[in-house]
Amino acid sequence: MKVTKAGRLALGAFALLLAGCGGLTVRPAVAVPEIPPGEYQASAFIAMAPTLQGDGEVVAAVLYTIPGGRGIEVRDSPRWWLWERALGRGTGREHLALVKSPTHYAIVSLPGRDGQPIAYAVLHRKGVHGAVQDRGDRSVLFLSTLYFIDPNYIQSNDGKAGH
Repeated sequence: MKVTKAGRLALGAFALLLAGCGGLTVRPAVAVPEIPPGEYQASAFIAMAPTLQGDGEVVAAVLYTIPGGRGIEVRDSPRWWLWERALGRGTGREHLALVKSPTHYAIVSLPGRDGQPIAYAVLHRKGVHGAVQDRGDRSVLFLSTLYFIDPNYIQSNDGKAGH
């Protein structure tokens, strides 16, 4: 796969961000076998540009946050290439109706400061990686989509979302 200059720059910026610049702690997502039964607020993150995946998936991730828990903000890198679709209240199974095949995805726990899950995410296995960072009263989930979104399309649009 050819990685463009824009892709390398975005990857470098994302790596610096995840390195904990400014003394902020970054926690990687932790693989889990399934999302525990419960009540969640669910959101899907859908590609706004062509994807690199040969499996035809356009859903980069599905996030299940625990109601009443710590606020979570989602940022993607490269920026603005995912559209957030609120799914409302969920049980942890909503992703099954959104994806072509669950085998294309990994289920992860997003740990809080104390190591306990603050949310769960379903991430595309080949294209999306996630990490959590605390910022004041909320946590930020960083989704790296460098191997999900086609960098040639991004470069042809000067890094701007839209068609």
